[in-house]
Amino acid sequence: MCKRAGDTAHGCGFQHGEKDLPGEHRQPDPLQIVGFRPLHQPGFGERAGPPRWDRRAGRSERDRQQQPALAMIEPDVPQRRRRGIYILPNLFTTATLFGGFYAVIAALNGDFTAAAIAVAVAMVADSLDGTIARLTGTASDFGKEYDSLCDMVAFGLAASVVVYTFSLQYLAEYKWLGGKLGWVTAFAYTACAALRLARFNVLATRGEAKGAFFGLPSPAAAALVIGFVWATHDLNIKGRVLVVPALVITWAAALLMVSNFRFMSLKQLRIAEHVPFRYLLLFMGVFALFLLDPPRIFFLVFLVYAGSGPVMAIYRRTRRPVVAETATREPPAL
Repeated sequence: MCKRAGDTAHGCGFQHGEKDLPGEHRQPDPLQIVGFRPLHQPGFGERAGPPRWDRRAGRSERDRQQQPALAMIEPDVPQRRRRGIYILPNLFTTATLFGGFYAVIAALNGDFTAAAIAVAVAMVADSLDGTIARLTGTASDFGKEYDSLCDMVAFGLAASVVVYTFSLQYLAEYKWLGGKLGWVTAFAYTACAALRLARFNVLATRGEAKGAFFGLPSPAAAALVIGFVWATHDLNIKGRVLVVPALVITWAAALLMVSNFRFMSLKQLRIAEHVPFRYLLLFMGVFALFLLDPPRIFFLVFLVYAGSGPVMAIYRRTRRPVVAETATREPPAL
């Protein structure tokens, strides 16, 4: 109840200089809850009447001190969303897209060496954009989606076009196979690359993309296919006589991308930590061999990497029964 009979409902309990009576509970004014404050405050000797409220502003500081509980239920002011993209990591992602595009142009012109080098450069740019984004704190959802699209062009579409123009197109001469096995194989590789990238994005959204890769990564699959083209073209071997090896390697790379085999990720290698000295010697040896014969070493490295997934899966499967038998074996009698 109000202390003075002339006070109104709005002035009750909110008069300046007035204190609550013992046992009374002050009811909060609904206008103050939603963020209004009075436009006029009574001065000295002036009778306090019902206050007028300013809708465009919040409550005054004195009202906040009188009713601290109301400050806890104030609506949050939405912050303005920042617009724009980060330049540095997206430049490397664009370099990946350009490498795939140039590889297609070079393959259509018959320059398969330039096409293979373009895909190799795209692989380097693809490995750098994510690293730079993490180091500089410029990772974004836009960058992730843009990176997936560029990977699809460089390691899916470009690799299939290169291997098709080099060798798979000659499968059309084998009429007993239907004459369409070449472009069907190239399309199957492209589709598997798209499925591999889509699965990786789903796993990354769930937070399950850390550690080893599930399925052969699309850059490694493209390196396997492009490395085969680069190595054989450098030896002046025509693609017409390599239709069977090209068919096998393309299908193997496509199926490994959508498989459940685990492949080692370079993110597991902690470069900033101490490693044995032999690792440095191994890296220097591989780099020296690559400088001696880039096409063949490039193909062999990724051929070994592609075969590591099935080999390790067979090793783990054959090792489990031995471990289980050893664990269940009874200890010898004393």
